[in-house]
Amino acid sequence: MGRIKEHHALGKDLMRKQANEMRTRIFIAGLILVLVLGLAGCKAKGPATVAYLPLEYVPEPITMPALPATPATCPPTAAPSSGKSINLTWMVPDSIPNLDAVLATFEAQTPQIQVTLLPVKVENYYAATTGVLAMGCTTPDVLNLRVENSAYYASYGCLASLWNQFTFDEKEDWIQALRKSGRYAREQYSAPFDTSVSLLFYNSDLLTAAGIIPPVAGERWTWEKVTDTAKKLTQDKNSDGTPKVWGLAWAGSTAQDFVSLPQSLGGEAIGLDGVTVKGVIDTSAWQDAFTFYSNIFNTWKVSPTDETFNAEEAFLAGKLGMVVANAEDINRFTSAGFSWGVAPYPYFQKGKLVVPTGDWQIGVNAKSPQHDAAMILVHWLTFKVGGEVLWREGSVSIPPEKNVLNLFMTEPTFETAPNSYWKTAAKEALIFTLPGPITPFYQAYDEQLQIALKELRGGADPKTTLTNFVDTLSGLMK
Repeated sequence: MGRIKEHHALGKDLMRKQANEMRTRIFIAGLILVLVLGLAGCKAKGPATVAYLPLEYVPEPITMPALPATPATCPPTAAPSSGKSINLTWMVPDSIPNLDAVLATFEAQTPQIQVTLLPVKVENYYAATTGVLAMGCTTPDVLNLRVENSAYYASYGCLASLWNQFTFDEKEDWIQALRKSGRYAREQYSAPFDTSVSLLFYNSDLLTAAGIIPPVAGERWTWEKVTDTAKKLTQDKNSDGTPKVWGLAWAGSTAQDFVSLPQSLGGEAIGLDGVTVKGVIDTSAWQDAFTFYSNIFNTWKVSPTDETFNAEEAFLAGKLGMVVANAEDINRFTSAGFSWGVAPYPYFQKGKLVVPTGDWQIGVNAKSPQHDAAMILVHWLTFKVGGEVLWREGSVSIPPEKNVLNLFMTEPTFETAPNSYWKTAAKEALIFTLPGPITPFYQAYDEQLQIALKELRGGADPKTTLTNFVDTLSGLMK
């Protein structure tokens, strides 16, 4: 089905009256911030919240610093072609393929709307979207954004609220972690577009050679068993201090990748206000997670400290026994010259099951003059018919809608490996995912956490590193 087209994902509010009775608006505190670009741009809004649907506690608003100056040119508008009354512009990362086929179906079902894609290189995407939103551009009408950046853009008023565009049941159909990640100050500012989960990939040949029985289908190992296995897989036959085969590595080191470790131990990613870290992160759960991560590199020495080490390439080369990586690597690893498999994401023996998730959301530019049409597109793409079309035709990941995820459980193509590994990923997404840190300050959070993790890999004391991380981050998130 090509690029795993087996990745198979909108209405008016059925609970609108009840929701309207329960919701109250947060008034914007302070003066409207003047952007350093000197243009209207976006306005600061209130704090993030991670609790369930419309009934959660909403703290007092906070004042955000001005958006950074980012050179940008507003994308051009385009007149609709003959027979169309509206032409929407949609900014997308170029890593999402086959959207022309998806839009062909949308335009056939919505004859009055034409959509022009504005692809941007994925490595430049954050700077490009931040630039046009900071300048207050009226285009694009619709844009994708990383799930972790939703609260950031929402806090400045750059995104239009989607709350009344989806019924209660439609919101409930999204994976809860992603729905929460798109929320800010009682509103829904982005909708889940696609998602991914982390899995444990293993080299079956290396495990068998070391006398280890690989996980059976669906078997979830504890982190304790993973590390014991990694010790047996790490091979330094010439005793030069540099193993030719490593036992374990992570393909990513972002906050989204890491916070599941303290969450599994009962910790929280951040305070409910999206700002508080003291008393939340400086806890035993985070201390234990930092210590575990340090031991991987410095005590047990089963993972390389070389910052140039590429875990996915090493796994493909047969030089890494196990790698924690995103589900998208199921496609990549099909070219491996050895037997390999996938197990669900590990957990701590005395902890709970928590699986990292994330990827792309989609939202509507608050400055768009074509608000209603933009909402129609976003609704179609993220629910039922459109969601399934997007999965089958335009996604290289897994869908965020439960009704589409359930197709992994029923379609015969997912009964045998490697396609059955997508079923494993779908089950993880449906049940065990938790959101990462939902905060307008995600960039600072992620940057400081990556600094801390690098220090841990280099042998820094976990307790001191955690203290420094919390103190520095607390100072930045003001």
